[in-house]
Amino acid sequence: IFPMHKNPLIRELATEGFRGIEDKVHLIEPLEYVDFANLMAKCYLIMTDSGGIQEEAPALGKPVMVLRTETERPEAIEAGTVKLAGINKDDIFNIANELINDKEAYEKMAHAANPYGDGKACERIVNNIIEYFFFIAFFYRINICNTTYYFFIFRIIFVYYRIKYHCPYLFLKVLIYM
Repeated sequence: IFPMHKNPLIRELATEGFRGIEDKVHLIEPLEYVDFANLMAKCYLIMTDSGGIQEEAPALGKPVMVLRTETERPEAIEAGTVKLAGINKDDIFNIANELINDKEAYEKMAHAANPYGDGKACERIVNNIIEYFFFIAFFYRINICNTTYYFFIFRIIFVYYRIKYHCPYLFLKVLIYM
């Protein structure tokens, strides 16, 4: 799957470059962030020249091949979550072939320690906020049933679940069914 850039020159290059193999490569329109993250989570291997994707894909446990001759993210290469494949098609093919056919090489990259964190920062932040406000409520003897306070805590939890599960109504549904 190849999400095309909006730049007309790049789109033209992509269309020309994949001509004749459209049955193997699907050219699609650019995706919104959540849709793109879900697509990355479902794929086997990621080939990119994007620095942002080099940072995000390892959190999903996906090996990343960087289709450039250098990267601003050398820590990802050192950690083993990214391989610098370059722009030579034989080098790209050989690395992709290894990751597709050598389960050990794939697993090594997929499970390497992510140099950008473990993907649980949001969860930790929300837990700390909730703990802090419950501590404040206890320490100052604030009535937790206070509507404003309860709404504030609900909103924090709601935002957390919205981010975590990419579903704005999941937590609301849980509350309705309780």
